[in-house]
Amino acid sequence: MYNNRRIADYEDKLVYEMSCEVKDEGELFNIKCTMIGFFSVIEGKENMGLREYSNINAPAAIFPYIREIIASTSIRAEIPPVVIPPTNLNLLKRSPEINSEK
Repeated sequence: MYNNRRIADYEDKLVYEMSCEVKDEGELFNIKCTMIGFFSVIEGKENMGLREYSNINAPAAIFPYIREIIASTSIRAEIPPVVIPPTNLNLLKRSPEINSEK
């Protein structure tokens, strides 16, 4: 399960939070990771709007780090490794099946 949200949205800066929680069925473990990304525009360069970026690219930029933290934490805890497969969040965001469930 994962959650994401814009924390702060300024004209030239974006603060974005993404969380992921993994539990096993037997309740042996519960790993939760929250990361915050700070994004800004480069003045004088062509940029994607920050709102658009926060909807599509910000989660895709943060998610690989969350996957790695969850995997390495489970290995260090000596529980069965929790490996979240690479996921194309941009594709999921555009998928009608996924978006219709909201």
